[in-house]
Amino acid sequence: MLRLISLALVTISLVSGCGAFSGGTLTRPVSECAGEYAGSFSGNDQGIGSVFVSADGTVVGSMFSALAGTVVMQGFVEANGDFLGVASTGATFRGQLTNDCTINGDWSNGFFSGRWTASLLQQ
Repeated sequence: MLRLISLALVTISLVSGCGAFSGGTLTRPVSECAGEYAGSFSGNDQGIGSVFVSADGTVVGSMFSALAGTVVMQGFVEANGDFLGVASTGATFRGQLTNDCTINGDWSNGFFSGRWTASLLQQ
């Protein structure tokens, strides 16, 4: 139950905090880019992962980090394509969903940071 409450609080904070990160240029509905994405991240840590983007913009998935092992991630894509996500390690992922259904951005966690990208597996 505590885990469910924590998940709800993180989701609420993501949705309310996404508006502060703006500048998205997505011109198609997020629902047209819904599906499973595969990607990778690099920088002070590196790894691979997959996330699922729902038609409403909710994002959930997992990654494998060279430093932390398996990591759970959740986030949200706004209608303009802005993305904000948080991993179970506390890392923050920011980025943009583009019209070709790829997500690119930066991640940070304390003194660690880098870039990440993910692409829709099927359209």
